[in-house]
Amino acid sequence: MITPWLPTYPVRPDPPLLEVFAIGAAVLVGVTLVHGSFIGRIVRDYHRGAKRLLEHANHPFWASLQFGRAVLLMLVLHIVDMSVWATMLTRLDLIPDARTSLYFTANSYTTLGYGGMPLGFGWRELGPMMAICGLFTFAWTTGVMFNVVGYQRQLTDHLTEEFARKKQLHRDLVAELSALRRQKAEQEKLALAAERRSEAGKSLFRRFQMRWAERKELYAIRGTAMKQTKEALEKERQERAKIYQPPPLRPPAS
Repeated sequence: MITPWLPTYPVRPDPPLLEVFAIGAAVLVGVTLVHGSFIGRIVRDYHRGAKRLLEHANHPFWASLQFGRAVLLMLVLHIVDMSVWATMLTRLDLIPDARTSLYFTANSYTTLGYGGMPLGFGWRELGPMMAICGLFTFAWTTGVMFNVVGYQRQLTDHLTEEFARKKQLHRDLVAELSALRRQKAEQEKLALAAERRSEAGKSLFRRFQMRWAERKELYAIRGTAMKQTKEALEKERQERAKIYQPPPLRPPAS
C-alpha cells in the first residue's frame, strides 16, 4: 500500500551504472552519518546513567539494566538503518512488497547474502552497497561496544564496592540507633517507675508524654545520623576526585 505522503518513483529496469552508484552512495553516506550521530547519543546517555548510579551507589543490577538498554537502542538503530534502505527500494518500485524489501535489505546489510535477487539485473549493484553500509555501521558499533563493555566492567566493580560500603554504613547506623534506643528505653523505664511511685495519679498521661518525647527524639537522632552518613559519603567522594571516568574513545585506525 502506497502512502500519499511518500510516493513511489518508477525507474528504468536497466539504468546506467553511474545512476545506480549515485543513488546507493547517497543513501550509504546518509545512513552512516545518521548512525554515527545517534550511536554517539546512545553512548552519552549510557555515561550519564552510569554517573547517576555511582552518585547514588546503587546496586550493580541497575548497571546491567543500563547496559541492556544501550544494547537494545543500538539494535533499534540498526533496524532503522535497514528500514531506510528498504523504504528506498520500495519507493523506487524495485520491490513492491515492503516486507520482502526489508528481508532483502537485512540479508544484504548483514552480509548474509542468501535469498533471491528481486532487484533485477540493472539494479543488482545496490546489494553490495548495502553490504558496505552494513560493514561501516557494524564496525562503528563494534568499536563503541568495545569501549562500553570495558566501561561496564569497571562500573560494575565500582558499584559493587560502593554498594557494599553503603550497606555497611547503613547496618552500622541501624546498630547505633538500636543501641541508643535500648539505652533510652531503659532510662525511660527507670524514670517511669520512679514517676509511678511518686505520682500514681498521673502515670498514664506521663507515660504517653514520655513515649511521645522518646519517639520524637529517636526520629531526630535517626535523621541526624543519616545526614552525617550522607555528608561523609559525599566528602569521601569529593576527596577521591571523581572515582570513575569513562575511558576516552579510541580514534579510528587510519
